[in-house]
Amino acid sequence: MKITDEFSQLAFSVFQVETLAAVKDAVRDIFCADFGGGTATFSDRAFSIREFCHPHVGGAHDDVFCCWQTLQYPDKVFFVSNSADGRQTLCRVLHLRLKCPYLQCSLSGGADYPFCSFHYTSADGAERDVLAYKDPQWTFYDRGTPLPIEDVSLYKSRRIRDRLNNDVILLYLERLGIKFELMDKDVSGHFICVRQQKLLP
Repeated sequence: MKITDEFSQLAFSVFQVETLAAVKDAVRDIFCADFGGGTATFSDRAFSIREFCHPHVGGAHDDVFCCWQTLQYPDKVFFVSNSADGRQTLCRVLHLRLKCPYLQCSLSGGADYPFCSFHYTSADGAERDVLAYKDPQWTFYDRGTPLPIEDVSLYKSRRIRDRLNNDVILLYLERLGIKFELMDKDVSGHFICVRQQKLLP
């Protein structure tokens, strides 16, 4: 996928783990009651990241997320969902289960509600967060010790939108050895999990 492709928001995570099967087993274990009750399934449909480029806000929708690996990055598992928050809680639980570092990024393609974020959790649980968003005023926030790949001088920019944006996040990804445009190329394996929204009686 190219950054020029149209999307309203794209939140994705990258787990530093070599086995896609281990992630699938962790998902099955986390949602064992849903799988047992028939409200969760693994879909065999083809993967397209564009399915997740216009995520839902709020919880009134089926929960759909995908994990995949590529030939370019065999030591990483990528994660994307149809929820605007990128399923932060689930990613934290997966991190705890897999005992691996992971990062989560949110790129903004919308002019009405720009939101960019960069989150990193090390294997031992140390966290780093950097956010810049407009709601309705521009706000910048950071927490934790900066990573070596960060350009902290940007955080002193007069305009908050220049402190963290899509370009800055893509730069950080490159410094971590990940090219955004290759994330969904040469997919070597994937699974899509669909959890049906439970309707109230």
